[in-house]
Amino acid sequence: MIRMKVRLIDVAKKAGVSIATVSIVLNDPDTPRITQKTKDNVMAVVKELKYVPNAAARSLVTNKSRTIGLIIPDIENPFFSTLAKIIEQRCRAEKFVMIMMNTLEDHKNDPGIIRSLRQRSVDGMIIAPSSQTFNDDKEIKEVLNNLDVPFVLVDRMLHDFPVNQVYFNNKTGEYLATKYLIETGHRKIGFISTQNYAMTGFYRHLGYLKAIEEAGIPVNESYIKHGDYTTETGYQFAKELYESGVTAIACANDMIAFGVRKRLVEMGVRVPEDVSLVGYDNLNLNDYLDRGLSSVDQDITKMAHHAVDILMNALEGNEETVEVMLEPTLKIRNSVKNMHQGAL
Repeated sequence: MIRMKVRLIDVAKKAGVSIATVSIVLNDPDTPRITQKTKDNVMAVVKELKYVPNAAARSLVTNKSRTIGLIIPDIENPFFSTLAKIIEQRCRAEKFVMIMMNTLEDHKNDPGIIRSLRQRSVDGMIIAPSSQTFNDDKEIKEVLNNLDVPFVLVDRMLHDFPVNQVYFNNKTGEYLATKYLIETGHRKIGFISTQNYAMTGFYRHLGYLKAIEEAGIPVNESYIKHGDYTTETGYQFAKELYESGVTAIACANDMIAFGVRKRLVEMGVRVPEDVSLVGYDNLNLNDYLDRGLSSVDQDITKMAHHAVDILMNALEGNEETVEVMLEPTLKIRNSVKNMHQGAL
């Protein structure tokens, strides 16, 4: 049998007070306008009748839904699923509910999803734009400019767009990875780039080139392959790069590196004895792999907390635009061979 829904009027009748009084007690329990005796009576009836306040109705009164919208590009990418988990935990600690939507890495979905979340009366948003947005950002910028709630861009920034955003220094990250390969004696270094796929990939590509050119190594375009942030991209180019004679491969993220490793294993090629491998993102999975992957670490927890802090401050009325660029580090494991000393 379906239990009949308890209404606000039912609580008011049982408690012997007006509907307005019940509403005030539920929405502002610390109000001095109502005696403690009446508050206790109302709350006792609420408990007795098992009344559940209607969040939508409450939002009409307070003009606040206590809801945050999170937009991420790809829930299957462990980087973004971890980011979503940390943001949700932090929102819950701040007494907010989080609604998450996934754009499937299609930048054409971003504007519609932003509008959809706003129609659901979220108080603010945290947004990681989809790939290709930086090449076609007119519509999303227009939507964001017209947004009437605070928002923060996270991980992926928009060029020439002064808004709240938190991201890592991607150029430095790939520079550290490539420089490490050079320092361990590698000169023929392949790179699986996402230069044309996302702004993060664009800057990581620049970091690779900076390290190569700084070391006086001629840039060999045949060593550079372009794809997206998927294992399929790594799998696709692994054989071609290996046969080109590279001794090491730097990848624009760990997912690509996992695809490379899978293909190399199928070919009977050993990592790092035959080919060294470095990834990007330092996914937690690396700690559980045999000969874990050396990878650029982006502290997802730090980035998530910065994003939530900025949004919470904005919700409290802080109108200052905040841009935070965090610095990555390199986590060294056992996927790189030192050409001078052996395996590291």
